[in-house]
Amino acid sequence: NQIVEKGLGLIAYQIEKNKIDIVQELSPSLPTVLGNPQGLEQILINLLLNAKDAIEEKYMDNDSQEKGKIIVRTRAQPGKFVAVDIIDNGCGIEPEKIPSIFNPFFTSKKVGKGTGMGLSVSLGIAQSHRGFINAESTPGQGSIFSLILPVSASVSEEPAGETVGSTNKPN
Repeated sequence: NQIVEKGLGLIAYQIEKNKIDIVQELSPSLPTVLGNPQGLEQILINLLLNAKDAIEEKYMDNDSQEKGKIIVRTRAQPGKFVAVDIIDNGCGIEPEKIPSIFNPFFTSKKVGKGTGMGLSVSLGIAQSHRGFINAESTPGQGSIFSLILPVSASVSEEPAGETVGSTNKPN
């Protein structure tokens, strides 16, 4: 949860200034995940910025009273994993594009808006932590990106958040 809170702290203003609500649903007792804090923060920031962009695309030219919302949820996963879910009510992604979104230089954003490297780099960082990123989306309704990371075997007996150098992964 510490990494999630720090990542949110770095980017929350940029999201909220666009009148997008951020809802935190952080599990109070997650197992410890060891990892590179800067790399894990980079994943979260990339996922949060993508959610912001999807919401802006959906509501930019829309007079709807509905507001953009991003839910950041942490949870324990069966099999000794923790997950961080980034859930948005943005424009969503077409099903046929989902298999390509983690490819380098692939982007569904408008010209000049994205490089197509954020998800590719994020997946590489997740894999270097023996984790992965799951994507689900419904066009016009939003997306859920889940960062799944393994619990640290070497510190699993210690209370979450008390190991120096650890990264508590949002679940």
